[in-house]
Amino acid sequence: MLTAVTGETVKASRAPISGRPAKGYLPQLDGLRAIAVALVLVYHFITPIPFAGQVGVDVFFVLSGYLITSILLAEHEHLGRIRLKLFFARRAIRLYPPLLLVIAVMLVFGLLLAPSIPKFLAETGFALTYTTPIVLEFANGASVMWRHTWSLGVEEIFYLVWPLLLLLLLRARPGLQWKAGAVLGVGLAMAVTQVILMLDGDRMSILLRSGGLLFGCAVALCLRQSGRRYAAAWGWAGLAAIAFGVAASTILHNESIGVLLTLGARVRIGWRGARR
Repeated sequence: MLTAVTGETVKASRAPISGRPAKGYLPQLDGLRAIAVALVLVYHFITPIPFAGQVGVDVFFVLSGYLITSILLAEHEHLGRIRLKLFFARRAIRLYPPLLLVIAVMLVFGLLLAPSIPKFLAETGFALTYTTPIVLEFANGASVMWRHTWSLGVEEIFYLVWPLLLLLLLRARPGLQWKAGAVLGVGLAMAVTQVILMLDGDRMSILLRSGGLLFGCAVALCLRQSGRRYAAAWGWAGLAAIAFGVAASTILHNESIGVLLTLGARVRIGWRGARR
């Protein structure tokens, strides 16, 4: 379930033109990663006991959207453009080696133990091409062996699409605050739609759940415009928001509600921090 979130740590206000993380280190982001990992691990360890630890994946999505957007904005600010080929190459170098290693290790076991070799090979192909989330979304969970690569697939699709959309946004007339509001609106619409679907008894939509990435993008756009940073108190408020979201989702037996509460609170904190 865990995504290969970039591991890059950048300042909200500045990153070098190389597209790599700034030297300034933000331990708070590593702290959020640790919390997200812990939530997901606990969820898997205690299943089937109800616990909405899946919200940790959405925390990763927000971090990924925020970090990648901050890096792209910094490069555009310094160079007047975004080097797409370099960006895509860096993402491939960062994400593909761990995936290839895992698949190589599991390939022998899969070929020996899989009930259907053709099905196993097809599912391996989905994982290698980052299309597992698309298969899960539209084929009613057809891919099982590599189901856990869904979040990695969502991130890779995001990496392919978002830089192009960001370039279009940056060429538009309105300021970054308006653009951040538009991105937030799309992410919010996706999250609210997910809540409505699950309240009606439908399963979790993977593609709608990826709205968390847009929440992170919106925060990066907003903070880039203001040039301000979070106050320490808002960091604690963010932790409280995550805890509240997990608790609400666990009690209500509706994961999407906890996701919406958590993401909404995090963005509100980002907006408030940007306007201080």
